Amino acid sequence: MMALLIAVALSVGQAKDTDAQATGSPAITTAVGTAKEHVRALLGQDYEKLKETYPTKVFLMPGHEFLKDKYGFAGPEGRVKGKAMTRAKLIRAMKKANKDRSPPPGPVIDKGLKKVTFKSLKVKPGDYVMEPPQPVETLDGKLHFSIEGGDELIKVAEKNGNVILFQLRQI
Repeated sequence: MMALLIAVALSVGQAKDTDAQATGSPAITTAVGTAKEHVRALLGQDYEKLKETYPTKVFLMPGHEFLKDKYGFAGPEGRVKGKAMTRAKLIRAMKKANKDRSPPPGPVIDKGLKKVTFKSLKVKPGDYVMEPPQPVETLDGKLHFSIEGGDELIKVAEKNGNVILFQLRQI
């Protein structure tokens, strides 16, 4: 089973693609499948399914939506610093954020998922560095996170250029 560790929203062209999906690797297929399940659960507000794709502890990267003031997680530093939290706390925040919105019907979700691509990015263990979608307080102004052996980094891209990165780790 793979668990989603982080999600990072990016602007167009910040993540590099590879042909990793074309290899047919079972790990890549599983990671892409997990990312698809996670996106479907997010869109469908399926919080029970999200419990299966998030680990018990989640790290929100700087700039994450739930670090906005209205959610009360970030503290005085706002969205420029990341924040560790429990899966339960994150899912409660999602429920609260969606309380006035009904999930779209399944066929609408299916149509939306056909408009995005899921690709595995080639990553090596160690520090992964990328340009942030918003300014962050690091020495070099970039986002840093650790890739462990076996981790998969999945790029979810819309045709309009919106991108989300999911880091998944075998658990």
